[in-house]
Amino acid sequence: MGVIDRTNFNALVDDDGSGTTGTLWNKTQIQSVILDPADAAYGSNAWASIGFNVNAFWPGVTAAMVLVNRYVYIATKTMLWQVQLSNCVAPSPATPYAYVLPGPSMLGTAGGFTPIALCTDNGAVVAASLFQANASQLAMYKTSGSNWTGPISATWTAILAVA
Repeated sequence: MGVIDRTNFNALVDDDGSGTTGTLWNKTQIQSVILDPADAAYGSNAWASIGFNVNAFWPGVTAAMVLVNRYVYIATKTMLWQVQLSNCVAPSPATPYAYVLPGPSMLGTAGGFTPIALCTDNGAVVAASLFQANASQLAMYKTSGSNWTGPISATWTAILAVA
């Protein structure tokens, strides 16, 4: 992320309170001197969609079950990843873990991530968390330790370290 050039800011003159001595700005000047350099310094920060990959989820998950899979970089080494799953089959063989591969390269250190905001298993709301299972996979873990029975629906947003 770049630093915003302060040359134009430093040329501004504060008004003495009279409303007649300070630097006047119009919308065009604010756009070109403040907003455009800020946009350039921070980048577009647009969400990038991740296309469906059958190998990124546990067996049986189809493209129709993955409603949202996207990410945005919020800093050079930090990413916000958002996924929404709907009516997914349960992992087979039965397990409390549902493995997923991250979309972009993001795996940093192992450990827990932001808890899943909403997760249901067979229609019942369940507690689950998202964590790094190994060097290339994340897992949704059903915190009760019981196996997923399906259908599984989940929505999560995780802040992740980028490799």
